[in-house]
Amino acid sequence: MTQTTTNEMPNAKQRHWMYGLNVALLVIIGAVTIGFALYTTANYNRRLDWTSGGIYSLSDSTKKLIQQIDQKGQKYELVTLFTGRSASGSDQASYESARRVQDLLDEYGRRSKDITVENLSDVPLDELMQKIRDRYTGELKPYEAAVGDFDKVAKDMDTFAKGEAANLSALAQQPGVNATTAQAANQFYGIMGTLLPDQMQSGQKAVQRITDSTVPDYTRAVAAIKAAFNDQVDVVGLLAAVQDPAKVKDSGLEKYFADATPRYAAVQKEVKDYLARLDKLTPLKVSDITSSVANNSIVVLGPKTAQVINEYDIIKQSQSDQPTPGLDSSSFVGEQAVSSALLAMVNPDKQKVVFVTATPTQITSSGQASSWSGVAERLKELNFDVMEWSPPGPQTSPDQPPPSPTPPASGKGVVWIVFPPDAPTPQQMMSGMPPADPKPIIAALKEHLATGGRAMLLASSGGGLMGGGDTYAYDEIAKTFGIVVQPKYTVVRHYELQDGEITYPRIVVTHYADHEITRPLQSLQSIFMGVPSGGPMGGMIGGPTIVGIDSTMPAGVEAAVLVNTPNDADHWGETAYARDAKFDKGVDYAPPCPLAAAGVKDKGDKDKEERLVVLGSTLVGADSATMDVLPPSIEGNHIVQHLANPGNLELIANSTLWLAGYENMIAVSSKSSAAQRIQNISPGALIAIRTLVFVLIPFGALALGGVVWLFRRR
Repeated sequence: MTQTTTNEMPNAKQRHWMYGLNVALLVIIGAVTIGFALYTTANYNRRLDWTSGGIYSLSDSTKKLIQQIDQKGQKYELVTLFTGRSASGSDQASYESARRVQDLLDEYGRRSKDITVENLSDVPLDELMQKIRDRYTGELKPYEAAVGDFDKVAKDMDTFAKGEAANLSALAQQPGVNATTAQAANQFYGIMGTLLPDQMQSGQKAVQRITDSTVPDYTRAVAAIKAAFNDQVDVVGLLAAVQDPAKVKDSGLEKYFADATPRYAAVQKEVKDYLARLDKLTPLKVSDITSSVANNSIVVLGPKTAQVINEYDIIKQSQSDQPTPGLDSSSFVGEQAVSSALLAMVNPDKQKVVFVTATPTQITSSGQASSWSGVAERLKELNFDVMEWSPPGPQTSPDQPPPSPTPPASGKGVVWIVFPPDAPTPQQMMSGMPPADPKPIIAALKEHLATGGRAMLLASSGGGLMGGGDTYAYDEIAKTFGIVVQPKYTVVRHYELQDGEITYPRIVVTHYADHEITRPLQSLQSIFMGVPSGGPMGGMIGGPTIVGIDSTMPAGVEAAVLVNTPNDADHWGETAYARDAKFDKGVDYAPPCPLAAAGVKDKGDKDKEERLVVLGSTLVGADSATMDVLPPSIEGNHIVQHLANPGNLELIANSTLWLAGYENMIAVSSKSSAAQRIQNISPGALIAIRTLVFVLIPFGALALGGVVWLFRRR
């Protein structure tokens, strides 16, 4: 038998240290694990969200909005009425919706000390209704006073009618009264003694029932009052008729009514004045709000206003004809809806955006790939009023009303988004129709900028006969901001395909120049594209073109490129577009090609500063570019669709905010945040990662190995 020596056998002291070290390591690991769990689940100001698009946390744009709320110190309440009574059976979908809504609202509450979150889904609505009404006390006061005065008018009318009934009854019973007079007196007695008093009393009871409610509906009360004066008897009409000799002729009561005219005129004036007062009441906003409160909605209560967000504005149902069994294909857009409502309350004074086209096109209406309806909706979410304007011209359709000669809004506080004139089509050229004239827009644009307005100009390449030539319509304005547009170039990319190769005006951008507008967009995909029109005459619709910076910058002007193509051999500016075009160093524009720029005059001078943005494609904000979606992906039990080109929408939204002077609101929205992207790593994060990978992990492993080696050697 082999005998273990004393040196080989670990003594009690060594075993004590080994066991103690193991216990210490386990305690440390357990403490770290428990601490991490507590950190991620506790009600801290923020939670960890490691999803690719941050789908369980608020977007940067919402965080900036919350900063505004906290700076102003105004109190807001978010009330959910989503029930979600059961987590099983037929209520599973409603339970899931209620949970997602509650989680979203809780994020707002965590982020802001001035936002409180409340769930009133299982309590009577009277408390909530009163909270809503408290925001509109100023609006309600005229209604309260007018409805309250009905009692006096009704009593005056009742007293008058009963007095007249007594007089007419006495007249009918006088000796010697002929049958015609007696019959007429008895008829009026019935009206004055029964119908009118009953009508007034019924009106009073109806109004009392309405106003005795915890939350009186003054709109209904006013309607009931008006009905009380025009039910079986038209009170005003009756009082006017008896004062007209022609209306009471041959009744036998001519002398009676002539003598009673002052009494009837006084009552008629009181009633008419009261009804006129009711007619002057402006429609109640609070009635629209309270009437829209329903289960599965969110109520946003601001300092002075309120807004109801209905379920269909929070959960957008999929239009797919072939739903996937077991998966929910609806889209949860609660953050967009809630933040839009909060933004309208934080900034109640809306700024205006005017889409300017050379001919009426309804550019903000959906239905066409070239329309900008998605951009228009995004700007409305950002609390802009969206309008359109086209100057009168020879191409106005006879089916449409003539355009206004003046824009609906211009000057300070207004942003214009200006499209270049469309090139004439072959049919227009053959029929002799003159092309759209840019001069009216240029004149209006100059006046707009001179009076403090801001503008975003769109440009596109010449692209052949239908492209509109090599001269930019608004060149004289762009150059004053140090921006040069060269429409003779169509920016293209060379693609290698399985069955060949093609040169196409489809430029994908994921990195942007460093500017206030583009800083939040890094890694978001944008697309600048044109559509070759085809046909024997060639041409290009909305082709991306060169938008660069003037080498000789005007005095007092700063300009910067916002977007460049990648700097590789596959991208260039082509002077003679064709699908098999190759880069010609002598005539083409070498990469990188600038696609968008921003310029400022008199920067920093609050009274004189002017701003301009130029984007190098008229399709950069078209629905075909902004509203495309990636193939559906599955997150949990939901089918989620992300925008394919979220950068387009955000580039235009951020440009509009920058032009409007809302730099503090420039950020990526929740809709675009959901798009999967690899974020740029900040210098600090990069240092931390390098330290972890190259220092802490290797040295930690080395130290652990040393400890193990030491103990084994002992």
